[in-house]
Amino acid sequence: MRGINNGTGGLGIGVWGSQAGSGWGVYGTSVEGIGVYGYGTGTGTVDNYGGYFQAAGNQGMGVYGK
Repeated sequence: MRGINNGTGGLGIGVWGSQAGSGWGVYGTSVEGIGVYGYGTGTGTVDNYGGYFQAAGNQGMGVYGK
């Protein structure tokens, strides 16, 4: 799967995942490589993020690594 955002505004999304029950909104796995990779590029005039993670609630995790 590949998502591309060619918009000129600052709020576009290339790939977006959501999950209302138990499970994952976005999930990646790899035997030898990268399961999920984010790379932010820009002109330096705005904040650029390779990945942005946020948890809602006091028991959630924005990022979990093992």
